[in-house]
Amino acid sequence: AEDIQRHLLSEPVQARPVSQLYRFRRFAKRNKTAFAAAGAVLATLVTGLSVSTWMFFKEKDARQRAVAAEESQRLERQKAENENLANKILEEKSNKFTEQNKENMKNILTPLQDKIQLFEKKVEDTHKESIDYHAALRQQILGLREMNAQMSKETINLTKALKGDSKMQGNWGELVLERVLEKSGLEKDREYYVQQSHTNDDGNRVYPDVVINLPDGKKMIVDSKVSLTAYEKYSNEDDEELKNSYLKEHTNSIKRHVEQLGEKNYQDLYEIESPDFVLLFIPIETAFAIALNEDSTLYNKAFEKNIVIVTPSTLLAPLRTIDSMWANQKQQE
Repeated sequence: AEDIQRHLLSEPVQARPVSQLYRFRRFAKRNKTAFAAAGAVLATLVTGLSVSTWMFFKEKDARQRAVAAEESQRLERQKAENENLANKILEEKSNKFTEQNKENMKNILTPLQDKIQLFEKKVEDTHKESIDYHAALRQQILGLREMNAQMSKETINLTKALKGDSKMQGNWGELVLERVLEKSGLEKDREYYVQQSHTNDDGNRVYPDVVINLPDGKKMIVDSKVSLTAYEKYSNEDDEELKNSYLKEHTNSIKRHVEQLGEKNYQDLYEIESPDFVLLFIPIETAFAIALNEDSTLYNKAFEKNIVIVTPSTLLAPLRTIDSMWANQKQQE
């Protein structure tokens, strides 16, 4: 076989001469058995080569499958690692997000909680104040009830006084004056005295209705004058002509009281260091108002005689001022 292969491969067939080709055919014919053996060997070689090639490719395929399986396992491991890493990152982010959310919610809810607590406190305080207010209101209603009963009684007394004699009218006026003094906060027989006896320059005994002590050692005199007979007639009269007549009579009655009080000169009592004026107290506001409306010079003419006409509302303010002066002096002491 090796000889035939060398002979076949030595040079191309077409390049050989005819005689050589003839000799080769004769050689091949004589060596037919050798050629058959060579063919068998060649077939065996081809078969072996095919098997080798098939084994090669099979091993290669096996190696590729192994590499692919290993790559697949690597990818699976990498995928698992990536998933674990992603889960870890997600868990960290979730924890961070949760903590951040907690902090944000705390920042949002803490002021809200404070406001709710403040609101609850205000509601509780308001409820408490409401309870206290209703309790105080109840006391005021009870006080108003008592005051209403007292006013009804005083109205009856006033009606009797208006229609009674001058002495009863005077007593009623002094009672109203004492009520005003009590409301001012002044204490009887300490800051003020009622019907205290004094001696004037002529040696006569006089009894001012009220003498009020001032913190600087001075005194203030208040005298109540009530002349309501004409005023009662004026209030109940329907005839305009008679009303005007009663109104003039009422105004003249107040003027007479001013004259009489001015003649007493209470401000000049040697035992009392008092201001240069005396207060003339009229217990009914409207009684003085209509008289002043009738004669607008009434107040000024009284002031010229060192007399200041006052009513319950205009007297209460200076009395409370005096009470404050006493309170300040007590604190300083």
